[in-house]
Amino acid sequence: MEFKPGVPLRRQLEGALRVAIRSGRLAPGSVLPPSRDLADELGVSRGVVVDSYAQLTTEGYLTAKRGSGTRVALLPASGTPPAPRQVSPPEHFRYDLRPGQADFHAFPRARWKASLVRALRELPDRRLGYANHRGVAELRNAVAGYLARVRGVVVEPEHVVVCCAASRQAKHLDRRARQAPPRGAHQRYRRRAASPRLASGRRRRAGDGDAGPALRRRRA
Repeated sequence: MEFKPGVPLRRQLEGALRVAIRSGRLAPGSVLPPSRDLADELGVSRGVVVDSYAQLTTEGYLTAKRGSGTRVALLPASGTPPAPRQVSPPEHFRYDLRPGQADFHAFPRARWKASLVRALRELPDRRLGYANHRGVAELRNAVAGYLARVRGVVVEPEHVVVCCAASRQAKHLDRRARQAPPRGAHQRYRRRAASPRLASGRRRRAGDGDAGPALRRRRA
């Protein structure tokens, strides 16, 4: 066996033994040479052979028992690796009657591609990072103008929010809008507003503002 430079010796030895076992050159039950003898034969340290044997034993290619040495394990299908499992593509129907599906055949691919290339070419470098959490300002202005022009809805651009998963965000906003204030919140606010401590504090602040001219007159 000839080792290639630039590749760990352990990895090369593991690969060679693995290929020999898969191809059948090392039959199941064959006894491998002791680690010291194989290391002397290959001109490597004994630790390289020991680590290679241990890794292949962990993978199930070898079996190691005290007193019987290291042997080639009996593999389920020696020499033939298992075929990779394939995921079947989804079934296509001639007529898709699911609700909420757009006519993707009529999608303007050419115009969309041209617009995307033009936008990427004119996009400043600073715009490649994270945008405002409410959406890009230009897009919000365009959406507000479209709603006023086409839908007859007058809305300020700062009230437009652009987000992903619009249906989920709409449900969240609707739930927050319908959420009732905590029980007793209005009563607590009224008690705090009518508190004597707050009222006296307001009177002291008002008095402090009027005390300035009187002190100046006394000093004069």
